[in-house]
Formats: sequence, structure tokens, C-alpha cells
Amino acid sequence: MRHTYLLVLVVLVITQGCSSSSTQPETAPTPTTIRTLFPLAVGNSWTYQVTNYDANTGAVSQRSTYTTSIDSAVTINGQTAYKYGSGSAYQSFSGNDLQYSYTPSGRTGMITLVRYRYPMLVGTPQKVLDTTYSDQSRQVTTLEIVDSAKKVTVPAGTFTCVQFRTVILSTFSAAPLDTAQVTDDYLAPGVGLVRTAHYRSNRISEDNLLDLVELKSYTVK
Repeated sequence: MRHTYLLVLVVLVITQGCSSSSTQPETAPTPTTIRTLFPLAVGNSWTYQVTNYDANTGAVSQRSTYTTSIDSAVTINGQTAYKYGSGSAYQSFSGNDLQYSYTPSGRTGMITLVRYRYPMLVGTPQKVLDTTYSDQSRQVTTLEIVDSAKKVTVPAGTFTCVQFRTVILSTFSAAPLDTAQVTDDYLAPGVGLVRTAHYRSNRISEDNLLDLVELKSYTVK
């Protein structure tokens, strides 16, 4: 499907406070709104360790490290949006949603997608996208909170996280919808994205990973 931009799950860490850390102690603040779960600030940065797995064997194929940051803030559709990384992607709040806005390659105009929603009932998926394109292909995206207090250990420390699951279903023509991508994101209040796991299909297990992204360090204002 040529609309692959909707399959891209952007890694963005949003944090609060006034600290710089490479290893953090266990933290467990209670999130109450999307804004406390994802406080935005210009100048914040996060470094991640990425592990890629071979699609056929499941063995580790590559390890790398990258850093992302919030560079500036602008106004989009009346909302303050925060730019991060080297591209033209922005993050903003709308009600209980954290939104991701960007301009796809080869297109004009910005597209805004729901990245996370909080609060939500645990174990109750919500449809955040259902689109049929001009070639009759269709894409449906659901978002679910799997666990509201999941303890996760990464190189940066141990955190109590809200575990989000995003499921993308797609189809061509009138064929039945099929699972195209499943992603689990673990977000700690006051820290942001701590861990992301991308799975090859709807079989959610550590031996079915495509890649794993884990927080190594972060600097927040």
C-alpha cells in the first residue's frame, strides 16, 4: 500500500521536571491527564538504544543508538505544537489526545493523527483512524491501554508505565482487514516514552519482535 506513512510510529519522548540523568531510580507518579503523562517542553532530549531482529530467524541483526529532541514550538490549528528531530513533525494536545502532525513525502498539507489518548478504560480498544483511499485500500487503527501500571526496566532505570497498544489493520480492495502492525509503547509520567516494541504480526511475544526501542538517558527541563 502506498500510504505507508500511516504505518510509521514515531518515537517521541516527552518529559517534565528539571533534571539530567543517565540512570534513574524507580519512579511511580500517578498520571491524571494526557498533559501530565506527556508534558512538552522545548530543549528536552532523549537517547534510545534500538535492537533490530531478523524477520526470519528472530536473531538480533543490529543494535544502534539515537537521540531525539524537541527543537521549537509553533501554532498549528490553534494549538501549540512542539517540533522534534530533524524533520517537520510536531506533537500537540487536543482534549485527551496527544496528536502527531506531519507532511508526508510527495504530498502537500499536514496530516494529524492521534498518537495516544489518556485516560481510557483499560482493555477497551478505541478506533482512532478508519480511512478508505482512492485505490479502495483501507486502513483502520485502534488504540488500547493494556496496563495502567506496568513496571518496566530499561537502561535508564525502572519505571511504572502506562502500556499502550496500537494495532493497524489494512486491506486492498474488498479483501478482509488483516493485521499489518502491532506496537506496544510504555510511557512513564514525567518521563515520556520508555520502551517501544514492534511485533511482526498479532502474536505478541518477545520471540516475535521486529525491533525494540529502550530509553538509555534523558535530559528534561
